[in-house]
Amino acid sequence: MQTDLAHTHLYRFLKPFAHPQDLQLRFHIIMADFYDQIAALHWDSAVGFIDQASRHFHISKVKIEPTIVPGALELPLALDRVLSAAPPDPARHHFYVVLGCVIRGATSHYDVVCRESARAVMDVALKHRAPVGCGILTCDTMAQAEERADPKRGNKAAYAIDAAVAVALSGADHSYLPQWLDVE
Repeated sequence: MQTDLAHTHLYRFLKPFAHPQDLQLRFHIIMADFYDQIAALHWDSAVGFIDQASRHFHISKVKIEPTIVPGALELPLALDRVLSAAPPDPARHHFYVVLGCVIRGATSHYDVVCRESARAVMDVALKHRAPVGCGILTCDTMAQAEERADPKRGNKAAYAIDAAVAVALSGADHSYLPQWLDVE
């Protein structure tokens, strides 16, 4: 499923700029590669979505910085280290995205990993007041994970990037909001 750019927060963010091509966008993608085929699909989805927006708005200054960790439980610490090394600066258009996958197994380990990784990512985002999009897939099967991560089907990494942009915009002026939302 290709993301309809015109219906995204990234589009609403970039559209008001008179010269969006002069912007520099920086995306930090912190990704778990426990399931390497899912990580590869996540990466293709994320890069494809960013590339689609960059081409549409003729933005040439886009930096994607990956950080790879073994699994979902390591994502929060990696995010904290990235944010501690270079604190978020809204004026510099930095967005942070966490991508991973947890697939249900035969034990309760799945529940612990899902709950604790998501909670800790949120704790880190709140601590640093950073625009973080969380794209940790929690799936019952590998087939379900592949479908959700695939850029042509679920495209969930694009949704996580768009969530980070929406969070970044939440403290800004309201010009980016949809027209149907009447905000004075």
